[in-house]
Amino acid sequence: MNSVQESKNELEAAIRYAENAISSAKQTIESMEFRQELAKKQYAEQTGREESLTKQVQELEREVQRQQDLSHGYYDSMTTFKEERETLEKNVKYLHDENERLKRDVEFYTREYNELVRQKEASSAPCGCQAYRDLEEARGRAEGEVELLQGAIKELESKVQVKQ
Repeated sequence: MNSVQESKNELEAAIRYAENAISSAKQTIESMEFRQELAKKQYAEQTGREESLTKQVQELEREVQRQQDLSHGYYDSMTTFKEERETLEKNVKYLHDENERLKRDVEFYTREYNELVRQKEASSAPCGCQAYRDLEEARGRAEGEVELLQGAIKELESKVQVKQ
């Protein structure tokens, strides 16, 4: 019976060994499944972060493009404004020069007018002579010219003030 008992003990030991091996294998499988699930979660999280970062990069690239487009628009506007400013400066200079010319004309016609007035006063009373009538006519023209030039100067001065 010894041999039966020994065989039985050996079989029971083999069974315990097999059960321990099965239990160990189950634990290993569970551990591997746990690790696999953990790896899947980590992969999903990483993929989610990558997708989020990819979207952020795309949004930033769109913003950079929008800013570049704006800067090109601002540059074009700035160039246009410079050209307009140069044109306005030329117009102001022209109007200033024209104003100075008209002032000189007013001074000239004022002197002419004053000379005619002096000649009229120096002449004797109205005699009906042609020279007197010519002087009166010239005086009237000179007065009209002075008034027109003064009006033109005021108009030019107002334009210069508006453009500045």
